[in-house]
Amino acid sequence: MKTQYHYQIADQVYGPVTFDELVVRVRKGTLTPGTLVNTHTQTEWMYAATVENLFVQAGQLELLEQWTAEQSDILKMRPLTPEELLQKRERDALEEQRARERVDLALAAANELISEKRPRRRAGPIRRFFAGLFSR
Repeated sequence: MKTQYHYQIADQVYGPVTFDELVVRVRKGTLTPGTLVNTHTQTEWMYAATVENLFVQAGQLELLEQWTAEQSDILKMRPLTPEELLQKRERDALEEQRARERVDLALAAANELISEKRPRRRAGPIRRFFAGLFSR
């Protein structure tokens, strides 16, 4: 039995299709190296660029090479382990807290600067009159 593939475009899943049908879709431009594909035996999606000989059979090796050069960082990425994910979230939360503290310090400094520049006003004649009445 030939391997059956599924592919995903704009959150829509298509398939099952054979390898030969994938080759035809690459030639037509329906599938690109960045299209997500999987087989009925896989639980995780992979890039079409990682399907062995797909772009060679389709005569689109240049397209694959160009995409690989542009996306090399993505192809090297691996999922984070639960421990690494927890550490990343803790680092992000700490950085967010530090950013808030920097904003608070800047606001406090700005408020202090504003209050220093305000001239103190002398009490007006009406205020002095009433202050004199109540101080007796």
